[in-house]
Amino acid sequence: MTYIARRWRIAVVLVLSLLLAGLACVEVSRAQIKKEDVDFEILATVTMEKGDTLWELAQKYYDDPYRWKIIMDMNKIPDERRIPIGTVVYIPVEDAKRIVKKVEKEIEVKKAAVDITAEELAKLKAEVEDLKAKLKKCQAEKEKLAEALKKCRANNKKLRAALEEKDAKLKAKDATIEELNSMLKDLKALVDKLQDQVDMLAKEREEQAKEQAKKDAMIEELEAKVRSQRREIEELEEANSKLKSKIREAEGMQETRMTAKPAKPVKKEEVTNQRAMVAAVAIALLGSVLWIFSD
Repeated sequence: MTYIARRWRIAVVLVLSLLLAGLACVEVSRAQIKKEDVDFEILATVTMEKGDTLWELAQKYYDDPYRWKIIMDMNKIPDERRIPIGTVVYIPVEDAKRIVKKVEKEIEVKKAAVDITAEELAKLKAEVEDLKAKLKKCQAEKEKLAEALKKCRANNKKLRAALEEKDAKLKAKDATIEELNSMLKDLKALVDKLQDQVDMLAKEREEQAKEQAKKDAMIEELEAKVRSQRREIEELEEANSKLKSKIREAEGMQETRMTAKPAKPVKKEEVTNQRAMVAAVAIALLGSVLWIFSD
């Protein structure tokens, strides 16, 4: 008999617990705001599923997870950590407009940066063209000097040959030999001078080639930067266009609800009664467990 009475007590407690839990769930579900009671523009309507949070909704629609409290307050959700599955949550459109303005400002800043970069790129290209012209001019001067050096060396060989011939024939004519030696010395000085100029032009050409390579690298880097910034602008403009279309849809839905019945705010007393009901259920379950195991 004690075993049957114990089983009977367990069955009664389970039935009462199920009834109280169902009643509590019904009371909590009544706190959900109805669509006809919504008094703000709606960006999106979301049905809560298992694992969904207001934090994730704020990140998805506002690009800022810390704005979850706006969704909570506008939907009059009493406890953001205990939202029943199937609850319909309405995303307000107000913050979406703020995001659109922010994106538009970012686009303007990006466009200004692109214009500045394009101007710098044009200046660098002009400098590169100038350097190319100077390099071409130096190349032409080098070729002329090389030709002059070649002629001087040929003349030097001829003079050397003439000097040797005269030296062999006119050893007695010291004055002529000294004159030829002086001419040879002058020619050597001229050759050395021309050689120095050729070396200087070669060095200058090497430096200009390095500077041109550096400018070319800077141009490639700036062109890549311009392409990247333009891609960012296109992505921002596309996202901005989508967001604006959602806003227009939300505003159209708001106009169709202008004649609807004004929203009834959830009273603070109802939320208090719901919490009291949940507390009563918890106390009843605890008392039932103590009564079952009191034997």
